[in-house]
Amino acid sequence: MPFQFICILGKMNKASPKTLLNRLQSVSSDAHNVDFQVFRGIYNDNGIPLRNEAHNNCFAITFLQMFFHCPDIINYLRNHHPKNSAENHIFKIFNDLYKSNNNSAIRIEDFLLNWSGWETKNLLPHHQCDITEFANYFLSSLSDQLSNFFYFDGDFDNPDVAPFDRNYLFYVLPIGDNIQEMINISLNQNYKFTILPQYFIISVVRHGFNTFNDEEKEINTFIKIDNVIYKFLSVAVFAGEDMKGHYKSFIKIKDEYFLFNDEEVTALFYYNRCSSGLKSFISGCNEEITKRNVLVLYEKYSGPYISNTFECITFNPPKGILPGSNPIQKMRNTLNQIKKDQDKKIRSSSTNHNESDNNKDSDNFLKEPKEKLRKSKAFSNSSKSYSASKSTTKAKSQITFEDKQITSDDSDSDSFLKEPKEKSRKSKAFSNSSKSYSTSKSTTKANSLITFEDKQITSDDEQITSDDEQITSDDEQITSDDKQITSDDKQITSDDKQIT
Repeated sequence: MPFQFICILGKMNKASPKTLLNRLQSVSSDAHNVDFQVFRGIYNDNGIPLRNEAHNNCFAITFLQMFFHCPDIINYLRNHHPKNSAENHIFKIFNDLYKSNNNSAIRIEDFLLNWSGWETKNLLPHHQCDITEFANYFLSSLSDQLSNFFYFDGDFDNPDVAPFDRNYLFYVLPIGDNIQEMINISLNQNYKFTILPQYFIISVVRHGFNTFNDEEKEINTFIKIDNVIYKFLSVAVFAGEDMKGHYKSFIKIKDEYFLFNDEEVTALFYYNRCSSGLKSFISGCNEEITKRNVLVLYEKYSGPYISNTFECITFNPPKGILPGSNPIQKMRNTLNQIKKDQDKKIRSSSTNHNESDNNKDSDNFLKEPKEKLRKSKAFSNSSKSYSASKSTTKAKSQITFEDKQITSDDSDSDSFLKEPKEKSRKSKAFSNSSKSYSTSKSTTKANSLITFEDKQITSDDEQITSDDEQITSDDEQITSDDKQITSDDKQITSDDKQIT
């Protein structure tokens, strides 16, 4: 990830100091005694309007943040008074940082314009400078009582590791894979520390002549010097090209990382409703702290020494929870989904029920035309039979029609007029209906067979029986009035159109 892009992303999660403290307390049970003021940023502005040099102070701001996050420095500034003019500026900055308001950042124009400790007696330059130079001049401007937290001394074969009369930074070349190896290589075999500081600052000399060495050098969580254990506290990184870049610091507070980028402070861990891009942003930060580290700050540590452990910013959301979500919202989503599923089942059940009712209605609708067809055909044939003859021929025609209905509903309505087929079907119907009766040529016996056949049809289809009874009723009506037959024929015609 390009470092310029990372620099921009550093400002994506602007939050107040109290908000940042709440985020830390949500993941750390040991953060109840942390002051929210430690999360305040510092504006990169010396207050001079319309000057390009007004915002070239990141080298000073970055080291000041590392300085003010040392627990012993905080305690000292709370319980002592300034000893010189340089400390007057420091105490003022500290008091502004620890005001009770919730402002996200403070301004330090007074220090940037009036501190005269650069090269012992000069004002701070208004152009980009090296952070290690500022650290040396700054600590040298303080009283011994305050600067002794960082002071070390000893005899070294390699004078480059401690080039000054009073040393606060231990210089190492980027030779080796990690901080501990670089220290060991720089010390060689012949060295002796006479004074070890409370806070050990290591300067990784990456800057060359118009070049910057960005080889990966891992930061040990613990280092050991003359059997004294130090634990990692913070690191300053340089993003950009040589002398044309930007400094910022990564500081651990209660074992969680925070990025201090001038006035912007960003929590670098999973917290409730964090940005969905935080994970990839942290990945870029990890690349910076290993490839761009220039100043690494360790604090003397009385706990166990664990070798071969290295600093890495982690992003570990609880299982089943994604960035931008929380347990309460997740529960609401689950309940909403359950409700949607229930509503879907209800709609599906209602649809099936309606389809079932529609199918029933469709079946009834299909049955009605058949019933009307049977009724109309029976009535029409009865009418024709009655009109043609009022004698026994009428009964025979009725028998022929009924026999035709038993054999097939789809047969041609005129086929029953054929004499050979009429006699055959009539004989078969008569034989199957009742073997106990003998063949009779009289009209009365034929009518009896018709009645018996109607009962047989009733046992097979109750609805047909009802239709047969209606047919009988229609026959009686035909007998009483020929004009009614004509009216019924018109009704049949209307029904046929409906069937069509």
